Amino acid sequence: MPQAACSLLEGNGELETGWAGARGLAVEVLQTTLSQVIPEATRAMEAENAWALLREPESRLKGIASLAKALADTKNPLLDKILRHLLPLLRSSQGASRELVLAFCVELPGHPYVLRRPEILRRLLQLWLAASREGEATVRSLSVRGLGNVAEGAPQEAKKHQEDLLAALLQGLGDPASPEVARESLHALGKVWGCLGRRHAGRMHQAVASQACEYLWHVSQREQRARAGWSFLEQDGTTPCLRETLE
Repeated sequence: MPQAACSLLEGNGELETGWAGARGLAVEVLQTTLSQVIPEATRAMEAENAWALLREPESRLKGIASLAKALADTKNPLLDKILRHLLPLLRSSQGASRELVLAFCVELPGHPYVLRRPEILRRLLQLWLAASREGEATVRSLSVRGLGNVAEGAPQEAKKHQEDLLAALLQGLGDPASPEVARESLHALGKVWGCLGRRHAGRMHQAVASQACEYLWHVSQREQRARAGWSFLEQDGTTPCLRETLE
């Protein structure tokens, strides 16, 4: 591949060389095209500062996830065509290709195109389970988010794998090296909890409560008041469960 790919930035006329320039140009082309075809998706991306995320190597996967969510919210059929081309890459031998597809699909477990293809959903679930335990923090946090969204968008599939889901999310919640992974795990547990059977709920209740309280203890009081509140309830008088009320 050429090492001197370059592009001329419109904003200041400076010449930018290398893959950073190629990536920036690609994002500009995508933004311009999408603004003409699906303007509501472009506005959603702008509201989340997602175009800037796409331009930076360390945040590009978050930007890709935001792009998929923006497209899904518009219910535009273009997303089906994109998925048709991307999903075969889940079996690619290149890790970067799989990461891209996994990031794109993070917000899409409940999308009709995915739900109509249970083998794809199962493949995504297994890859997210594996990626949630290894790799750098962004990949792990996005994978954890994908696991939570499986419970929300495809609860029957989540129920089949509830033990694996809980194990992965509890591990993420107790991650001392990455608050981002812990935070995503906390959100995901709130979604997964409704898919648990009584046996798993009772067995895992104390572990979830202990790790959640430890996490909340270390966040600032302002963030604690603004972002999270936990209450313990009894369902049907017998089964304790943890309710997350994140805003």
